[in-house]
Amino acid sequence: MKRNVLLILVICVVGIFWDDIAMRLARVEIAVRDSAQLHQRIEALEEKAARIKLLEAQLEQAQANFRVISDVTAKIDLTAKQLELLRDPLLQRVFATQGIKVFRTDTAPHSIEDVTIDGSELYKKSNWGRQSYISLGTGNRHNTRRSLMKFNSLTPHMMKGKKILAAVLYMMQVNSENLMESAGALNETVNVYAVRKGWTQGKSIDGDALPGYVSWISARAGQEDWASAGCSKENADFDPALLATSGPAVTFGAGQWVPVIFTPEGIGELQSLLEKDTAVNNGFLLKVKDESKGNAMLSFNASEWKDEKLRPYLEIYYVDDPVGDAAVEK
Repeated sequence: MKRNVLLILVICVVGIFWDDIAMRLARVEIAVRDSAQLHQRIEALEEKAARIKLLEAQLEQAQANFRVISDVTAKIDLTAKQLELLRDPLLQRVFATQGIKVFRTDTAPHSIEDVTIDGSELYKKSNWGRQSYISLGTGNRHNTRRSLMKFNSLTPHMMKGKKILAAVLYMMQVNSENLMESAGALNETVNVYAVRKGWTQGKSIDGDALPGYVSWISARAGQEDWASAGCSKENADFDPALLATSGPAVTFGAGQWVPVIFTPEGIGELQSLLEKDTAVNNGFLLKVKDESKGNAMLSFNASEWKDEKLRPYLEIYYVDDPVGDAAVEK
């Protein structure tokens, strides 16, 4: 009897032991299965997080690129990078999704008017229109040069119903041993202003400018002189508000593009010029920021440069703005 009871107790203990083992194994199996599912969920979430992080990084880069275009304070690094940034595929996709469009001025013959005016005693009455290059700065004989530029494809009303976001003037530094920038022009700044008087490009001849042609002395020789020689008088010859600037970005990079970025005020002026029916396009005055130092002359390809693709041009970034159109109508 005792033996039977003992046997029964042993069987019960063994049964409980195996039940416990079975329960433990079941828990382990469940834990393993749950762990695998948990790992799968974690991996899926990590993958989604990585995609979100990548998208955020791409968006931040696109926003940074656009700030480079529109923020003049970031212009120092633009010389080598600007063209690459503006044509970056991601940035182009951002432009497309945001409805941003680009207008580029024509470079065909007679679509651009530009001319150098020279303040030296020998050339202050001369006209240098229809040249293959323009110059600005101060030479080693302290002869100051400035340039005037006008894009005839910028016409009144063309931006009516549109909002300009950014604008960039591109000029190619002359790739010529005789016309490369002088040593004093290293890191020089090119500034752009709106011209208030009408002027005529003309065509270079020996001696004084023909009637109607621009020079350092006259906006149109024999018809109207500048209020101050060299298109120098603020609010009479030119508007003192800074339209655009290259920043200290001009280097010994002959044959390279120099981007000149429009300021917020310049964008506003450009908007006003191109949305009104009565606005007059008198073009731009280009001059170096510091004309007091000598041996600081710059030269850029002009409207008569033989290769149209290397002539100056202006790009305007804008969006359609029907609300603004209604405001203009009022």
